[in-house]
Amino acid sequence: MTQERNAHDLLRDFADEIPGYLHNRAICEALDVRIDEAALTQALEIRLALYRRWFHPRPGAVETLRTCCERGYRTALISMCAPDAPAMWRASDLSPFVDVEVFSSEVGLRKPDPKIYELACRELGVPPERTAFLDDIGGNLKPARALGMATIKVDTPEQALRELAALLGFDLV
Repeated sequence: MTQERNAHDLLRDFADEIPGYLHNRAICEALDVRIDEAALTQALEIRLALYRRWFHPRPGAVETLRTCCERGYRTALISMCAPDAPAMWRASDLSPFVDVEVFSSEVGLRKPDPKIYELACRELGVPPERTAFLDDIGGNLKPARALGMATIKVDTPEQALRELAALLGFDLV
């Protein structure tokens, strides 16, 4: 995604894939709330800036995912997100390196519900005992661990990569 894209471009290109924006507009219309187009545009610009920051790969992220893929590991993303996030994720530089995407807004499940982890494993074609789950929230790790997944609490990217490398038995990045 290029930095020059603005909210209007985003809406035009992804209108069918971003139900969050269209949904919010529909709610306002159903409630007979007038939408100030300038305010909506400003809000969309702020949201787009957040997505650019969130979906911009951290240093080493692409290389780490590429290394895992080259070594035959399948990867999944489990995300609790708004309905507009999946389209933005799919336009990101990281998306091509992830085999399975499980978005709460698409599957109707949320972490820490064990069913969301089971779904990711099923889609990957891997039993939980042969997976590693990384998250920055400890409460999300507990049900994954109970299913048999190896878990890593992400305090910093560097620490998480060290722990994942130790678990996999090879250097990452």
